[in-house]
Amino acid sequence: MTAPAPSRPSRALPAALALAAAAALAGCTAGLDLSGREWTRPDTGVSQVTWDEIECVRAASAAGRTPDLIVGGVVDAVRNALRESGRAAAYGRCMVGKGYQRALAG
Repeated sequence: MTAPAPSRPSRALPAALALAAAAALAGCTAGLDLSGREWTRPDTGVSQVTWDEIECVRAASAAGRTPDLIVGGVVDAVRNALRESGRAAAYGRCMVGKGYQRALAG
């Protein structure tokens, strides 16, 4: 009679958890809208708004830099979320500094 083989922990569960965490964090990243409709400033046309948005994207591109850890998985997902959050915050500060307010959705 042979003894049952020792059970090996499944790798599927940690992989599934990492994938779920990465997907959840990806939903938290901010997309920067350069259409000229997300920000408003009195007496400012869409072309000027778009120009200012592009300038703020350039200014914010270095914000939120994090070290490249080459670890992968959830660590990179968290690092990417932090980086994008920093960039979005810098972009928003830049636009507010130029006198803009977020447009009301509707």
